[in-house]
Amino acid sequence: YGAEYLILGAHFANSEHPENREHSAQASDSVEKLKTYVDRVVEGMKTGVFTYIAHPDMINFTGDVSVYKSEMRKICKASKETGIPLEINCLGIRDNRAYPRNEFWEIAGEEQSPVVFGFDTHDTPAAYDSYSVPIAEEIVKKYKLNYIGRPKVILLQK
Repeated sequence: YGAEYLILGAHFANSEHPENREHSAQASDSVEKLKTYVDRVVEGMKTGVFTYIAHPDMINFTGDVSVYKSEMRKICKASKETGIPLEINCLGIRDNRAYPRNEFWEIAGEEQSPVVFGFDTHDTPAAYDSYSVPIAEEIVKKYKLNYIGRPKVILLQK
């Protein structure tokens, strides 16, 4: 369709097909859903075609935090290994969503995964979100994140 670059956002952990969809942000304690989400995000990173991973912490897992951390560490390690940055999502900040999730960014800091900011602009006022940027900057400081600024855009071959 003429796309120049892709951003991976795993909005549906189990399926992209309408009859089976359950949004990743829907609260769930399903370990299977969490593992499927993580596996799909890591698989996407390994393709090498994505510029960054949008809201990698979108999955709203409400189960055992130690299971969450163990699984999400796989995303952070894959990010560091592939060089594909993880996005601190400003839409999550400005709409007070379940993400950015502190446990995730703590792991990203430990792993020193590359990190970028994303505005997730669904309307014109969100194109520059002066409210969320200072909060995102505080997350970077708090967890000693490897903030890289602008990501290297991976252009698709035409």
